[in-house]
Amino acid sequence: MSKRKSLAMQKLKKKYVTSSSGQKELRYFIETTLHAGEHSWPIEITLTSRATMKFRMLLGRTAMENRIVVDPALSQLLGRKV
Repeated sequence: MSKRKSLAMQKLKKKYVTSSSGQKELRYFIETTLHAGEHSWPIEITLTSRATMKFRMLLGRTAMENRIVVDPALSQLLGRKV
């Protein structure tokens, strides 16, 4: 059983993007604020259903650029917030 949530936001734009599977799809873009530890900054995200995927959201390199360094050998450095 899936839980649905509604959120009202102003649409920033919409455009076709190529998914990781190589298919083009029309996606909406919105602007939101990313919070990482004590830091926060505005990012642009695309909306798509990831209901069947392991990770519900992917953080792209543009959102992390000049702010976050990824070390794949480490995890949960900021703690786990549920």
